[in-house]
Amino acid sequence: MLERLKTTKLSDLVNSKLADPNLALTPDEQLDVLRECIGRGTTHAKTAEGKDLLVVIGNTGAGKSTCVNFVDGCKLIFEKVLVDDGVGGSRQKKVVSVAPDSPRPMLMRVGHTNKSQTFVPDVRIGHEFVYCDCPGFLDNRGPEINIANAVNIKETVSRAKSTKVLVLLNYNSLLANRGAGLKELAEILISLFGSAEGVQKHQGNIVLGISRVPLSVNNELIELEEIRDHFAPSASAGLPPACAAVVAALAPTLFVFSPYGDGNESWLDREQVMAKLRALEPIADPTGIFKTVLNTDDERALTDVCSHLVARGEEQLKSNEYYALCATLEQIASLRMVGSGYVSELLAGALKKVRQVIDEKDHAVTRDVGEGKFERADKALGELEELAESIADAGSTIAASGLLDYVRDVLNKGTEFLAKRRADVDATDQLRSEYEEASLRATTEAEKNELLEKKSELQLLEMTKMKETSEEDSKAMERLEAQLKSTETDNAAALEKLRAESEADLERLRQKAVSAESDEVGSSTLHSPE
Repeated sequence: MLERLKTTKLSDLVNSKLADPNLALTPDEQLDVLRECIGRGTTHAKTAEGKDLLVVIGNTGAGKSTCVNFVDGCKLIFEKVLVDDGVGGSRQKKVVSVAPDSPRPMLMRVGHTNKSQTFVPDVRIGHEFVYCDCPGFLDNRGPEINIANAVNIKETVSRAKSTKVLVLLNYNSLLANRGAGLKELAEILISLFGSAEGVQKHQGNIVLGISRVPLSVNNELIELEEIRDHFAPSASAGLPPACAAVVAALAPTLFVFSPYGDGNESWLDREQVMAKLRALEPIADPTGIFKTVLNTDDERALTDVCSHLVARGEEQLKSNEYYALCATLEQIASLRMVGSGYVSELLAGALKKVRQVIDEKDHAVTRDVGEGKFERADKALGELEELAESIADAGSTIAASGLLDYVRDVLNKGTEFLAKRRADVDATDQLRSEYEEASLRATTEAEKNELLEKKSELQLLEMTKMKETSEEDSKAMERLEAQLKSTETDNAAALEKLRAESEADLERLRQKAVSAESDEVGSSTLHSPE
């Protein structure tokens, strides 16, 4: 299945979005892109099932694929290839390739542009490690692609038995724009581990490699200690406190390498890099460790997509399109992997509305049976049967929600109640017929007494039927009332959670503002005359 997927072309819509991240999509097109991208990611993630992963993290251009091929034992060389010059032509560029005489074949495809070549986490089983090359973080490929990648990374890592983390930072980004690349890397890790404290807690699971380091600058060899100076407290003084804490945590793990086997004594060769990776402590249960990295636009798009899905699900519920409804619910469920509490709340609310509809139909069946409207009750039971079948055929999330057992329980009770009432009606009609026939031919005192007994039996049967109908109706009303109370409680809890999330969002905005202000102050200091 996985090999077939690798050769399957992407849809024109996804290709268009990849080509133009700013391409505006309709809600349905957004859903189509998410469905296709997450579907591919889910299939790819199966490769990580039960494996000990080495997760490779870094922005596009950090050389993740090159590093993986180097660590796995490939012989790498420079060669010149033609690349797009961005203005409709082409130009020659010196790029990294696997040598024809390499002892090992290329494990991961090396991209020759600054556009991320990794569409979903690329899991490859190497000579010693199982590598997971994650898509370039903070690449702007449009909210839909970013959300899909976030879901796919979480899905892949959650299937692993354990993980170690190799972080790569391009040397040029370390120097450019007052070390903006270092700040960006710290922000990626803070987002990925949930906080600076999360990064510090897993310091023993992370190692940082500086890639694409030139051998020398102005004819002077670049030593590891020179690069380590960029991680010194004095160098990170202008960073936000959280970023500075992450830089301090990464500094002891720092190493420099060259995938071509050159470099000076302070650089690590392949065997030394392998030893450093082996020495890392694995994260034994990575499922709850890694968070998702989404920017503000991504989060806004996620909210819009989920709101559209919920609205669609409500319409499908009203029109009894139960198979389509379950497909919509599974789409919402697939987005929970992003780790957003908002998505989980929406899914829980949607499932609660389905349960409420089940209760309403339960009450309608009881009422219609009590009023002798058996055909209407039959129709409602048929709708419940279709709902049960659609839930049974749905994905694991909906099937595991408890809805299936609930609707089947309501359906069985309603079916039994209808069957009993029909039997009661038949018995009543039979007694009434016998009573009418007996009343016509009753002449003796004994026959009249027998007639009175039949009348009493008929009245008792009708009274019993009325009592049972009333009891069933009361039970249905109790269920509805309990559902309403539960909804009120959940709504209050949801409001409280939204308040907490809003406060967290405000705090995050404050931190970003502090970070931006810090950058501005540092920039003005840098350019001010002495």
